[in-house]
Amino acid sequence: MSTNSDSAIIDDAMNTTELTMFFLLNVTIVILSNKKRQEISRVIDALKYSEWLIVTLKRQNVSYTNSVKKGVLKLATVKYGVIIILCIVDCVNIPEDRVDLITYYFSWSFHFLFELVIFAYFLILRSQYDELNDFLLRQNFEITDHRTIQNLIGAYSLLRKISKLVKSISEVFILVKAIADTIVTSVAVFYSLRMYSVLPDNLLLSTTSNILYYALTAISNFTLAYVFHDLLEKDELFMDHINRVLNSPTAAVTNFKKNTLFAVDNFLNKLEFLVCGLFPLDCTYICWMITSVAGYVVYLVQLNKIT
Repeated sequence: MSTNSDSAIIDDAMNTTELTMFFLLNVTIVILSNKKRQEISRVIDALKYSEWLIVTLKRQNVSYTNSVKKGVLKLATVKYGVIIILCIVDCVNIPEDRVDLITYYFSWSFHFLFELVIFAYFLILRSQYDELNDFLLRQNFEITDHRTIQNLIGAYSLLRKISKLVKSISEVFILVKAIADTIVTSVAVFYSLRMYSVLPDNLLLSTTSNILYYALTAISNFTLAYVFHDLLEKDELFMDHINRVLNSPTAAVTNFKKNTLFAVDNFLNKLEFLVCGLFPLDCTYICWMITSVAGYVVYLVQLNKIT
């Protein structure tokens, strides 16, 4: 009797925590979509203009459209695919609660769309940096046309402004998502450990479901951090390239003071993404998530032993 009572209490606590976090995420999405709709529209227009600048520089159409579509489609397929698999498994095992389960998994996946939009923005920005770096490599860093140099500087400055605009749109969502995922994952790990001792008969099924859940959480957070970290590297690479162009003896630099100030300003103000000023969206973010989850699981296990 105590075993069933313990499992019911753990299950209720787990569901309450998850639904609370999903509600918080979904409310954040609704508020941000309303308050940031003008900024989202500005990002789309700015990306179109930056693409036009790149096409003007290279005198050929950009080649990254299909790769961006494939990247977003792959992430969407993995995320929604795992959700559908988990929903089917639970509906088969708990047929009497199918409506509640479908509602639960729908509320879980509601915020995916906004996350995919942010992911697409980062992919486009990274691809446009690649186009600019590729253009400079093909020119062998020797550009004799003053207008071309100014277009390069203009395109690069625009990409930096877009990156900062995307940051202002997404940083609150990323912060709330990081907190929610940390809490939910910590409780889920503790839940798994307890359920193994309470209900050992469902070990294989529980293990499979948990692995899928943890994989989904990891993909959701680490992919975004990886893409932005790669974007930062592309930005630094372009800065090195444009400095080589400006310092080249063959460069047609007619406004030396202006270009020098541009180089110094971008060197001192490197592109970064501090989520609400708390932590950077790079490998540090990944390490923070892992250590936070591990720490909270230890606390929960210790508190459980005390009680």
